[in-house]
Amino acid sequence: MIDILNPIWTDKPETAKRVLQRMRVVLEAAIVRGDRKSASPTTGVHPDVSYCDPNGLIEGRAALSDYMAGFQQTVPGGTFKLNTLKLHNDRTLANWPMLGPDGKTLQDGVSYGHLAADGRLMAISGFFDLPGKE
Repeated sequence: MIDILNPIWTDKPETAKRVLQRMRVVLEAAIVRGDRKSASPTTGVHPDVSYCDPNGLIEGRAALSDYMAGFQQTVPGGTFKLNTLKLHNDRTLANWPMLGPDGKTLQDGVSYGHLAADGRLMAISGFFDLPGKE
């Protein structure tokens, strides 16, 4: 997929972003139907991404991946559902619930993102209450 998008990313960035969005929709629908189990490979996270939430600061795509793997071990079967996503001027704002394996909401949160020039997530800040510290 990246090989398909790379040639047009700089020449036709708007077209590339639209193709990427459509690819995400198809892959995410496949996850919902049970045809895929893993996250969409089109998710654009910059290698130097930073992520900050009430638990602390994480830097780099590998560290973020490890953090999310830790979440999956702590909350087996847990997922996030995107309720709203707003985008303007390379900024994003998302509202989401964290769902348990039974689909019940465990926690609500908001994430703010900043996109790099190539459209990949460069910085993410998650806002939610830590259990017992509300």
